[in-house]
Amino acid sequence: MTGTLRARREKWKRSFSAKLSECGDGIVDIDGGEECEPPGSVACDDRCQLVNGSPPTTTTTVTFATTTSVNFTTTTTTTMAPPPTTSSTTTTTTTTPLTTTSTTGPPTTSTSSTSSTTSSTTTTTTPSTSSTTSTTVPICGTFVTTWGSSGTGDGQFNAPLGVATDGNGNVYVADTNNNRIQKFDASGTFLTTWGSYGSGNGQFSNPIGVATDGSGNVYVADFGNNRIQKFDTSDNFLTAWGSLGSGNGQFIYPSGVAVDGSGNVYVADRDNNRIQKFDASGTFLTTWGSAGSGNGQFSNPTGVATDGSGNVYVVDGNNRIQKFDANGAFLTTWGSFGYSGNGQFNGSFCVATDGNGNVYVADEGNSRIQKFACP
Repeated sequence: MTGTLRARREKWKRSFSAKLSECGDGIVDIDGGEECEPPGSVACDDRCQLVNGSPPTTTTTVTFATTTSVNFTTTTTTTMAPPPTTSSTTTTTTTTPLTTTSTTGPPTTSTSSTSSTTSSTTTTTTPSTSSTTSTTVPICGTFVTTWGSSGTGDGQFNAPLGVATDGNGNVYVADTNNNRIQKFDASGTFLTTWGSYGSGNGQFSNPIGVATDGSGNVYVADFGNNRIQKFDTSDNFLTAWGSLGSGNGQFIYPSGVAVDGSGNVYVADRDNNRIQKFDASGTFLTTWGSAGSGNGQFSNPTGVATDGSGNVYVVDGNNRIQKFDANGAFLTTWGSFGYSGNGQFNGSFCVATDGNGNVYVADEGNSRIQKFACP
């Protein structure tokens, strides 16, 4: 190698080393720019590039020859794990070819320096993230439990014809032919019972209808004694009203009883073919109905219920449901006699509503329950 060539090569090496120091340890500044971040970083100035101390995914090749090429290719992939309920992947890829050519040396020698690093491409791919909340809603009519058998002991029954619940989930059963009310918790565990045959306070003659109010008081349609009896949550007798007859506040076989959100009490006065309305103390408020099959008429109404809006539903021997407002104004009706058709009844006996406004009818002669969306 001639002295001139050797001198030029040493000058080139000194120049290259100076550029290394300008960018920081292990970093090369192609254009003599400012210092880059430490080795291993992917955030270098686009004029600087890693030379030493690179991460495992960085490949650096330095070749000195008559024609010298310095190739830098940096590819860094970072995957961030998503949180447990979110699927998210972030990928950063830097692949930046660039060629810069400079010629240094004697007239017969060409030196080339190639760097692929001045362009940075960042690709972020984030798949759509979906968040799904699944709520299991019990299917209406799904069997949960059962209790009771024929007899006179606690938890046994003889022709139970009425049932109601209170705000705590307790269940009250009109054990008709045993002339008593039995109280259970929501699982069917026996809690208490009261009543016996007779006409005194707290006695019954075939109680049929039972209902509760917002305070947990219990109302019983005492069928054979032609009266309504009211008890507190501990089965203590509070009051009673009614007697045999057709006047206001009198009954002939009251069968059904219901209470609305205001505490008003509605009684299906079966053989008087009417509905009577009272306040919570038994004071008479109004009545409507007469014998017949027209709107607002009844044939031995046995069941009555109210909904959250104060509407009143009545089932009677005309094999239909009639709906009234809280003052007894007729609103609508549905149903007819039949053995198997939807909306047909054969001796429907009682009616109930739920918090969603659905109406349930015990279709006695057809041995089924029918559920309706309130029209």
